Amino acid sequence: MGGMTAGIVFIVGRDWKFRALLRAELVEKGFEAMELESLDEAGRLLASGALPRLTVFDMTEFDAARNLARLLALAKSGRLLLLISPGMALPQELCAATTMVRPVAIGPIVEEIGRRLSGTVLT
Repeated sequence: MGGMTAGIVFIVGRDWKFRALLRAELVEKGFEAMELESLDEAGRLLASGALPRLTVFDMTEFDAARNLARLLALAKSGRLLLLISPGMALPQELCAATTMVRPVAIGPIVEEIGRRLSGTVLT
């Protein structure tokens, strides 16, 4: 399904291997994706005018309460897909976001992104 550009996907998280693998799979499926190590990086891109269609945020290594304002800014710019730890409680403001519990394989994340952005499952 190459060539199907459905908009940029921000991949935010500290685990560089996870970011790289997810980005590679998304690019293979025709999505433009950017790897970002922190919410600060994502905030700078938003301030410069970049508007992601979807942000995948690995919350397993971040404090949701401390980063709530930045997460809400990303939510306003597009859709959010939050990767959480088992039993992790989300602030009420983020409860409407789609969540997936880690550990999760890359394939199901890519499929969820495909559903969220194009209404179809990517194969």
